[in-house]
Amino acid sequence: MGKFSSHFGLFASFAMFCAAMLGGCEAAKRSSLEPDRAPPLPTMVRLGNSWRDFTTLEMHWREPRGVDHWKYDFSNEGVRHFVSVVPGSVVRGEILFLEDQLLLMNQLSVPGGAELDYVDDLMLKQQLVVNVLEQAFAQGPLGLQGSMRVVVEDHGDPIHTETTNTSRIYYPPWNIRASATRENDASLNYQLAFDAQLGGAGRGRTHIEIDGRWSRNSGSDALADDTPLDQWRAYRLRLGTRTAAGLTTAAWVAVPDARRYRTLREARQSITPRR
Repeated sequence: MGKFSSHFGLFASFAMFCAAMLGGCEAAKRSSLEPDRAPPLPTMVRLGNSWRDFTTLEMHWREPRGVDHWKYDFSNEGVRHFVSVVPGSVVRGEILFLEDQLLLMNQLSVPGGAELDYVDDLMLKQQLVVNVLEQAFAQGPLGLQGSMRVVVEDHGDPIHTETTNTSRIYYPPWNIRASATRENDASLNYQLAFDAQLGGAGRGRTHIEIDGRWSRNSGSDALADDTPLDQWRAYRLRLGTRTAAGLTTAAWVAVPDARRYRTLREARQSITPRR
């Protein structure tokens, strides 16, 4: 699975795209509203033609429950960086994952014990963005040139998003109205409107609007080792238990780390090497 596997294969709890793939691609009804208009790309980085092979995903999410703005960066050094922003590119909070073992948070008001619930929600949202892009633009990022608008409908197959700790399912009939415009050889801007049934019959429908930027760079945009972390809260990821509706199950939990890391280098040095 290429870069997607390197993103999330090490820690099953955050395998945000490893859930059920959308098997109903052939059954979905698709209509193109606007064909590609640009000449073939000169030299796009050839890392595989998959929407999952991104290095940066910006996501501005609007739904009845609220509004969310996030930017996600992945580096080959095993660091995943999530930045919560508000319009105007003002940083509201940050999350760092190191080698799927250490979670760090900065400027985020998250109740104690709910750290992974917060992150799981973010993972599920990102997972849906990629799944919807796959459904809307099945030709993959390499096949999208210039600007394109499409409508996709499906009456048979649900869309699954999940982590090890939780899941969210969008039931049919669902529909997508999507547009995408190539910005340069490695980046695309997208707009998505998604309607689906929540939780099966009787649970009502949801309408979600998402826009942002999908990017894939050949080089690594790794954070510098001297990135200061002295104001960040640190948590170790451990296998524990979770109780819901009277049922206790195994689940990943975030355990507060008493240590304070002054820099990213110190945090990296605390990571247990994988065998």
